[in-house]
Amino acid sequence: MFDFFRRLRDANRIERAFDAAAGRRYPEALSILENLKSEWAKDHLAVLLLKGALLSLVGRHREAMTTLIGAAQRIKSSPRATKNEMEYMIAYVHQYWQPSADELGITKVTSEERDALHIDGPIVLSKVRPRLRRRFPLHTKFTGIQIVD
Repeated sequence: MFDFFRRLRDANRIERAFDAAAGRRYPEALSILENLKSEWAKDHLAVLLLKGALLSLVGRHREAMTTLIGAAQRIKSSPRATKNEMEYMIAYVHQYWQPSADELGITKVTSEERDALHIDGPIVLSKVRPRLRRRFPLHTKFTGIQIVD
């Protein structure tokens, strides 16, 4: 019973973190995510994606890269996401992973990172749920990745 309330409280905290991030209050949003109590919340894919992006935005690039690669690997193994949604989320990961890699001067990637960040084909936005696009917006144009409306 206690775990139920911890999860409920953390779900509210996650929503507050998304609100803070949308308001460009990145340190506040990151602090909220770093203080989640339940293992369910800490390991939730949406939390990993947002946390990785926030780490990159606040300049904690090495942590960002590790978190984002972990999220990308989880996305690739998720049975719940469609191919378009999976590739959309990988593009979201890439838009924060690449600047962190550039900032750290990383020019070579491991095969594990390459596999996690690989996108097969065009991303058809009309086949990606609107809520997913709102929560994880793509702001960057990607070289070699076709995004179709």
